[in-house]
Amino acid sequence: MDKVLIVDDDEAFLEELTDSVSRISQFELLCAPDGEKAVEIFSKIPVSVFVTDINAKKIESLELLSLVSINLPGIPCIVMSGYGKPWFYRPLEQNEILYHTEKPVDVPSLVSAILVALSIKDETREKRSISLTSLLPIIELEGKSCRMDVTTSGARKAYLYFDDGALFDAHFKSLKPENVVSEILKWKNISFKFSDLPRRRGQKRLNIPIMDLVSATWEKSQVLNGSKTQPPDPESDIPIIKKVTEKLLLSQIRKFRMVKGYKGIAILDNDFHLLASDGIDNKTLDLPKFIKEMAVFFTDVSSIIQRHGFTKSKMITYHTSTSVIQILYSFDQPLQPMFLVGITETDGNWYFLKFELENLEKLIMEILRRPINLRQSLPFPIRK
Repeated sequence: MDKVLIVDDDEAFLEELTDSVSRISQFELLCAPDGEKAVEIFSKIPVSVFVTDINAKKIESLELLSLVSINLPGIPCIVMSGYGKPWFYRPLEQNEILYHTEKPVDVPSLVSAILVALSIKDETREKRSISLTSLLPIIELEGKSCRMDVTTSGARKAYLYFDDGALFDAHFKSLKPENVVSEILKWKNISFKFSDLPRRRGQKRLNIPIMDLVSATWEKSQVLNGSKTQPPDPESDIPIIKKVTEKLLLSQIRKFRMVKGYKGIAILDNDFHLLASDGIDNKTLDLPKFIKEMAVFFTDVSSIIQRHGFTKSKMITYHTSTSVIQILYSFDQPLQPMFLVGITETDGNWYFLKFELENLEKLIMEILRRPINLRQSLPFPIRK
């Protein structure tokens, strides 16, 4: 099972997070109260995702990210901050693995972010790395004074100099400072480390705000209302959502198979893409076509019900001579409406299946709720 390491000294928060993780049984959570303990853990135990509070004790978060970039290259990292987070005008590069979230952290959203990170990690063997675009805002946020060594393939190495979080100089070969920054922002698969500024700092040759360099802002409204964001592509998030729903169904499937007369279950998105299923023969029943046609009837019935003073219908049960079919439509989840379909024998415990479908819907929506740290122009950071 994948192991996720989190660095935070808030015991109540970690207890709530641990409880939430135990209910989905998709990864093991390792907790460290400070940076020293975190280093001790990941030096002995392979971890798949690294999460840290920006105010990590004993060893600061930037140093931890540096150690991860050197010793555990390619694992996704999540930084939690109570001081705000960067909002990028353009989606980050496809190989980005560093994400940001604001504190206080909503536990379901953090669990969702971790699951998405695990899914991205499993989706492809493409080599990934933390990028300077995602990392530099943390230096500004912490007001760090340091020299930063950035290394990439081909033995290329550049040096960035910061004073109180402001970049004042850069060196790489014979390039001018401003050209150095443009060059290394393009580098892939980097590692980095921090050291004290040299005593003789030299002349300040740069005066470019970090957030301008990385095309980001600390004000969410500027991104949401600006013209630089790109329109969402609903089709592109299907692979990630499918991966997450498949894992969730797998973790809960035993409960459904114990229902008397159980024949099968399926989960489809709002555009009738099949996300996950069990027990239903797709050769004899074209589920996407079936649900698409039933959705028309579902809508008509719901409209009739509402016209007569009842609330909007969310679930309908159909009794046939051979089966009982239940369709639950999570229309009240605007981020990701879904159809959940359950089928039992006519003498099966269809009412208990209904109960389990409702519980599964709650769990799915808890996990798929859009995490704050991943709110770019798409519901999820899609990596193809």
